[in-house]
This record gives sequence, structure tokens and C-alpha cells, in this order.
Amino acid sequence: MKSTYIFLVFVLAFCNITSGTSLNEINDPNIIVQEMQILCNKIKEEYYHRHLILEDKMEKIKLKLKNETDIEKKLNLLIAKDVLSDESDKIKNDLENDITKIRYLKGMEIIKILYDKVLSLDHHFSAVR
Repeated sequence: MKSTYIFLVFVLAFCNITSGTSLNEINDPNIIVQEMQILCNKIKEEYYHRHLILEDKMEKIKLKLKNETDIEKKLNLLIAKDVLSDESDKIKNDLENDITKIRYLKGMEIIKILYDKVLSLDHHFSAVR
């Protein structure tokens, strides 16, 4: 479910960015870098909100732990706290993976643009000879 949601976000973000420009218009690596920064900021913001929700739940569990006297309920709260901690770690890992994925894809676009420019210069200079 979460991977489907993340995939949908990437598709919508990609369509949103490329809808205004065609592939032939993007020949400037600086534009690609700006797009990468925008995408990374959107992803960070999304994960930040998810992390805040988890932190809020964690604080509520900590307060309940301090006030609880029943051992069984304390154990259940500790287990819930551990689950939230694992989920928080997973969110951090997913964030790093998504940002790495965006950087890789945008890096490949930049390499393609630079390769096309070098190739066109090579054709130009070979025709000049």
C-alpha cells in the first residue's frame, strides 16, 4: 500500500514537472538540478509530516507509560512504543531511498544531456575538418 502511494506520488510529480516542457526543451542541466531539488523538498516534506504523526503517537505512549501501574498494560505500551520506533526508522530509510532514487534518475538525465552536447560538438568539429 505504501509503495503504491509512493509510486503514485512519483508519477504525479514527474507528470507535473514535464507537463510544462517537452523533452526537447530541457537541454540545460541547471533545470534538471532545480527539478531535483523541488522533488527532494516535496518528498522531505511528505516524510516530515509522517514523522511528526509518529512522534506525536510516541509522546502519547510515553505519557501513558509514566502513569500506568498495571504491568500487562505497561508491557503492551512498551511493545507499541517499539513498533512506532521501528516504523520511524523505516520512514527514515524510505526517505533516504526515495531521495537517492530521485538523484540517480536526475543524474542520468544530466549525463544524457551532456552526452548529447558532446556528441553534437563532435559532429560539428568532424564536419569542419
